[in-house]
Amino acid sequence: MPGQRSDWWDQCHESLRGHPITIHHINGVIGDVRQARFNGYHCGTHEFVDHVDPDDRVLPGAFNAVVGVLQQSPDAAGAYCLSNVLNEKGQNVGLIHPYREYDAGYLSKHVAEIHQIVVMRREPLLRIMRNYWDIIPSVTYCEIVCYALLAREYTWKAVDFVGYEWRVHNRGAHTYDPHTRQQTLHLLKRIHHDIVSKNSK
Repeated sequence: MPGQRSDWWDQCHESLRGHPITIHHINGVIGDVRQARFNGYHCGTHEFVDHVDPDDRVLPGAFNAVVGVLQQSPDAAGAYCLSNVLNEKGQNVGLIHPYREYDAGYLSKHVAEIHQIVVMRREPLLRIMRNYWDIIPSVTYCEIVCYALLAREYTWKAVDFVGYEWRVHNRGAHTYDPHTRQQTLHLLKRIHHDIVSKNSK
């Protein structure tokens, strides 16, 4: 992608060594993170999929921890771990948030990017993306809306393990505007209302 720093990508690629995963290098789609993710999730044949952004880093043991929990939870669509925040220099500035179980209600009130290892079952994820393509944001908050849509039909598992490092900077999709944030917040509230209605029947 334009403006991508090669040294960050080198660090990301190095951090993926030794994990029990198959890596597919996916070209970015300018202005459409949603499409790039969708393209990547079609690669390979494994039951589980995930994505890693080229400016971030994965910590040892992350995929073993998350996949292990997901394999023991056949009703769950996905599982995720905790993430540290890095500044632009690569210095660790702390956790994004403390460990807590997945809470669709919390996400319906707080628009927060989830930048950690998030392993999902391929087929449910692709079906959700195809069925709700037009309401999934194309760039900012793409992932969090997909996760919320999956939560309408499946459970999620949170793993008490720090397995990811999210580099915060002012480039590309890391730029947010209040209008997009507000739109996403309304969408998440609608999705959460559907979850509550379904669970009350």
